[in-house]
Amino acid sequence: MDDEEACLKDCPCHENCRNGCGPAPPGLENDPNYCPVWDIYCPATTPVPTTTSTTTASPAPITTTTAEITTKPADGPTAPPLDEIEGDTILILSDDKAMLHNWPLGAQPYFKELQHNYNDIYSKFDFNGYWVKDACSVQFGGESYLIGGAYNCANGDSHCSHINVQKSVVKLSKTGCGLEIVWDGYNQKLPFDWKEHSCTPFNKRIGNTGDNFETRVMVCAPTDTADDTNNDKEFIDRRCWSTKYLTANDMNWEREPMLNTRHIKGTMAQHNGRVQILGGTGMDDCLNDKDCDSVSDTNTIEYLNQNGIINEDGSVGSWSYGQPYPLLVEEHSMISTKDFLYVFGGLSYDENYDQWLDSTHFNTKACYKNVDPAQFYQWTKHGELMRGRSTHNTVYMDGQLYHIAGYAKDWTVNPPIVNGRRVEKWETPADSSPKHESQDILYNYNSPQSFIVPDDWYRMCA
Repeated sequence: MDDEEACLKDCPCHENCRNGCGPAPPGLENDPNYCPVWDIYCPATTPVPTTTSTTTASPAPITTTTAEITTKPADGPTAPPLDEIEGDTILILSDDKAMLHNWPLGAQPYFKELQHNYNDIYSKFDFNGYWVKDACSVQFGGESYLIGGAYNCANGDSHCSHINVQKSVVKLSKTGCGLEIVWDGYNQKLPFDWKEHSCTPFNKRIGNTGDNFETRVMVCAPTDTADDTNNDKEFIDRRCWSTKYLTANDMNWEREPMLNTRHIKGTMAQHNGRVQILGGTGMDDCLNDKDCDSVSDTNTIEYLNQNGIINEDGSVGSWSYGQPYPLLVEEHSMISTKDFLYVFGGLSYDENYDQWLDSTHFNTKACYKNVDPAQFYQWTKHGELMRGRSTHNTVYMDGQLYHIAGYAKDWTVNPPIVNGRRVEKWETPADSSPKHESQDILYNYNSPQSFIVPDDWYRMCA
């Protein structure tokens, strides 16, 4: 645990206090309303960079100017926290492959392959026709769901029979080792082709006033078109939707406010009571949908202001910008804890971008944390991954961080190491944590989705 985390651990009111960690003045030691000072770690004033958009062909570095402003509370109400996810093992899915993994503190990593590929005669996992690629996943209402995605075989053949992945929803079965179809994408289907999108559980405010919230799933920023050549291109990459239910007969995707910026291949989470979406492929300024037809990365972060104001499209609230991320980034991972929002790795094109090089040359090892970007707190460097990584998952389980698979190759060694085949584990979230790397196990897990599962589930995969 680093000094800042130790400070916040002993300062339970830090989220609502600008005066930080430190001893109380004489006579106030036992005053429950006194909030100690911690300006040494989070100054009351922080510089806010202004960004310039990058070009499509060669993304450029961010140019910044600094202007002193005071950190301020984010607009809109704060939702209650989400329930914790319970389990001691991670299920990793990618394309037609499935693997169980855990790595207890002080022990060796454990991997159990459930399916090697679609024609694995020893398979223990039933994908039920679903192909896990460019999808998003949520653990919601005690169940684990996969939403949308894309084919790895757009034309289909005798070895690639599947449901309509782009418009389907599936979940982990509760009666067997595999997936169950919720919406098949034909008879019941998502409103659009969704791939390379972000999703998260969040608490939605109900009504214009008061603190009445209900837990929902939010989906945002799918790419404008999936692999289905029969569909016309739809400009949906700044749109968001939510549903209260993910059951077959009750699922109803309602429009949510439109984002200010495209965040394809970004990440989204509820942090400190607000839905926040960071990075991805997009531009800083979008006057309308058609002006946003670009592949430039963004460092913007937006949070949903649930202010009760009804928009023309019937959605309620609006997205507002928070403290920009230090890097232009996409295909990164992000997790929220009680104290910080953490961001790990990703694909970050810089001034040395070369379109003829494999994109893994531009994976970053950088990690950052922030108390709350919606309140314009400054991003703080939080160490580095052992090797650069993108399109990976990060899972926080039993106090440890697992950085899983992805499209990653370390070119700093000879011969290069394909670390996308590995799991990198941090024993604690602290930047000073001991870090470990597994052997090459996860072959071609380039676009994984991961779930925390309990022992009564994975015993069905024996």
